[in-house]
Amino acid sequence: VLNFSKGMVKMVEFKITRDLSIVGQALENILSKFKFRILVGIVVRGEEVIVPNGKFVIEENDRIHVIGKYSSIYNFSKMAGVLPQKLKNIMILGGGRIAYYLASMLLDMGVNVKIIEIDKERCVALSELLPRALIINADGTDEELLLSENIKDMDGFIAVTGMDEENLLSSLVAKQNGVKKVITKISRTNYSHIVNSLGLDNVIIPKVIVANQILKYVRGNNIESLYRIVDGKVEILEFIANRENKILNIPLKKIKFKEDVIIATIVRKKKIIIPHGDDTIQEEDRVIVISKDKNINKLEDLISSSNGGKHNELWDGIKKLG
Repeated sequence: VLNFSKGMVKMVEFKITRDLSIVGQALENILSKFKFRILVGIVVRGEEVIVPNGKFVIEENDRIHVIGKYSSIYNFSKMAGVLPQKLKNIMILGGGRIAYYLASMLLDMGVNVKIIEIDKERCVALSELLPRALIINADGTDEELLLSENIKDMDGFIAVTGMDEENLLSSLVAKQNGVKKVITKISRTNYSHIVNSLGLDNVIIPKVIVANQILKYVRGNNIESLYRIVDGKVEILEFIANRENKILNIPLKKIKFKEDVIIATIVRKKKIIIPHGDDTIQEEDRVIVISKDKNINKLEDLISSSNGGKHNELWDGIKKLG
C-alpha cells in the first residue's frame, strides 16, 4: 500500500489467484459493471510490466496495482474476492530496533505480539520496554521451536533480524505452516529475484525505501511524492500543479503524452478524480502520475517531444517517406 495526497489516495497491489471473480475479464467490463472509481495503472505478468487499456484481460498470477480512494479500492477488492485479513496475533522474529518500534505500534493497536530473539540480554531489555509483549529467548530459525510456539495459530509472521538468510528461511517455514500474512525484511537488493521465485509476497527492503525518499529530493522541488515499484521499473510521482505549468486547463485528450505515462488521479481540494479525456488539470491540483520513464521531474516532462514544431514536422515527413 502506497499513500499519496496526505493519505487521501492509495495504491494497492493485488496478486490475482484463480478463485477471484475478475479472472478472465476485461478491465472495461469490470469497472463499468460495478462503477468503481479506481484505475488499474500497472499489471505485472511474469517479467513483463504492462500499462493496461480497457481491453486488457486479467489472468491468474497477474499482479495488479490499483489506485484511487481507499473506500473504492476496498469495495473493488471485496467484489473481486480479496478480503482484508484481520491480524490479531503476530509473531516477530528478531528483537532489534525495527522490532521494538513495530511491536510498540502493534500493541497500541490491540494486537497480541510475540517476539523471538536469540540474544538473552536483548530479551531482558525488551521485556522491560514492552511489558505487554511476550518475549521468547530462542533461535527463531529452528522449525521445531516455531511449531512449539504455535506458529500455525499466528495470523502474521514478520522476520526482521539482521540476517537475510535467517529471515528468508523462517518466512518459508511460516508460509508452509499456513500463516496468513508473512512479511520478510531483507537488506541485499540482489536477493529480490530469489525472493520472487520462493513465493514470498511481502518483502521489505529498507535500502530501497530510504533511496526512494532521497531520490524525491534529488529530483527537484516539483515532486511531492515518489515511489519506485516493480524492481524500479515503474515510478509513481505526485506533483502540485502551479500557474507556470503549460498543460493547465487543457482537456487531457488534446495533450500528446509520452508512451507508458498515465495521469492516474487528480485531487482537487477534497475531491478525488479518476480522469478521462475531457478532464483538465487546474492550478493547485495534486496530480498523481504512473510512468515507466525515469526522467519525469515536472508535469511538462509528461508531454511527448513529438508535439508540434518545424523539426518534428520535418521528421514526421521523413518517416512517411520511409
